[in-house]
Amino acid sequence: MLSIARQRAINAGFQHVIEFKQGDAETIDLPVSTFDAALCRFGLMFLPDLSAGLSNIYLSLVTSGRFAAAVWASPEKDSLIVSTMNTVMKETHSSPPPPGTPGPFSLSDERMLTNYFGKTGFKDIAIKRMNVRFDFGSSEAYASFVHETAGPLQQMLSNESSERRQEILKAVIESAAKFADNTGTVKFSNDAICISGKK
Repeated sequence: MLSIARQRAINAGFQHVIEFKQGDAETIDLPVSTFDAALCRFGLMFLPDLSAGLSNIYLSLVTSGRFAAAVWASPEKDSLIVSTMNTVMKETHSSPPPPGTPGPFSLSDERMLTNYFGKTGFKDIAIKRMNVRFDFGSSEAYASFVHETAGPLQQMLSNESSERRQEILKAVIESAAKFADNTGTVKFSNDAICISGKK
């Protein structure tokens, strides 16, 4: 992602005004009271220590600086992401993670999420829901995407042989096919919770 971002910055002529840094949100050394704004898109729910991550971000903001984030809401019915995780758990004989474990829907409780922000010190906290949709040309394209980008799925596959991984991905392709329309396009749709707060 950093490589793509650097190239986009160069293409836009911003390479001299943007600095790219890789680090853990909980521990990365950010300069105190420096940034006007911070963003996190679909990352907070994977932090093992959310309080530490939010505190680190909070300290890096100037007074009245803003932080905005998006996390997934729990799907109201069987969804593509739930079907995928269930398929991989079944194929790898994995148990569902215990309650409180970081994961795609671990911050889907709006009240809990708001409390985390409030305890960190954020004010003027606002929440809004929006529907997010991705279309994939085929169930194969979808399986390739989640294999490359889904951290929890990669973790479950990490102990599997290369041959077994291919078999599991084939099962993911088959389970994703039921979400395809008559053209073969696989549609992912789920609500996102958008939250913002001010220091």
